[in-house]
Amino acid sequence: MNVSNYHNRIVSLGGGEPIMGGEQRLGYTTKTMVGHPIGEFFGYIVEGVFQNQQEINAANALSSEGEYYQDILTRPGDFKFKDLNGDGKVTGEDRGFIGSPHPDFTYGLIFSAEYNQFDFSIFLQGVQGNDIFNVFKYYTHQNTGYFNAPANMLQEAWHGEGTSNSQFMISASTANNNLRASSWYIEDGSFLRVKNLQVGYNLGKWMCQKLSSSSCRIYVGAQNLYTLTRYSGLDPELADLSGSPLNSGIDFAKYPQARTILTGLSIKF
Repeated sequence: MNVSNYHNRIVSLGGGEPIMGGEQRLGYTTKTMVGHPIGEFFGYIVEGVFQNQQEINAANALSSEGEYYQDILTRPGDFKFKDLNGDGKVTGEDRGFIGSPHPDFTYGLIFSAEYNQFDFSIFLQGVQGNDIFNVFKYYTHQNTGYFNAPANMLQEAWHGEGTSNSQFMISASTANNNLRASSWYIEDGSFLRVKNLQVGYNLGKWMCQKLSSSSCRIYVGAQNLYTLTRYSGLDPELADLSGSPLNSGIDFAKYPQARTILTGLSIKF
């Protein structure tokens, strides 16, 4: 069994400004600055969904005269974003750190055993405490005519007062810019995966002699057999393959790793 962890903190950017990275179509999704870990997720904080026009009017009443809390076209069913600086309106100044791709620890376990003519081996791997920025949500909600949308997009979407406080309504337009980089995209990326599993049986000497071999073994195995995770995307393990530390933990909807089942016969002469 092995367990490992790491910590990182930016101590200097050579006097330069913070570095923005991630998904540019969302107005950047990570920010790297002194005193913080590299590539932290950055965006707005979703406080809920506006349930009726009265809630929108009440929020607008808090803003400065002639200005709106979010947008003049905000309507019931749109996200309500948090006013971080308390000036009564939501602008780019209200973005903050919303998650981290860096796990608390990673771990693995290799176990093997034999009993009589049977043998068994298993390899488990896991990651705990990291966040994933699920950009796949943007693709499926922005371009529903080009991508297969997840079932919960319809099941959990706001469709009337009191129906949802976590998912905005499905609409052909989003004047409120519900798809801006926000905490809505952030999900727990922890997982435990059965990476490899194999069960074998060593055939008896009489069978091996018939095959003119010194030993023979049949086996059944599997790769990526099962993944225990709360992540809603295709594969929590693929969210860290961008090649850039500024984009770590961002799921760009890469094709998931395949589950493979195999059988075999091993013969030694």
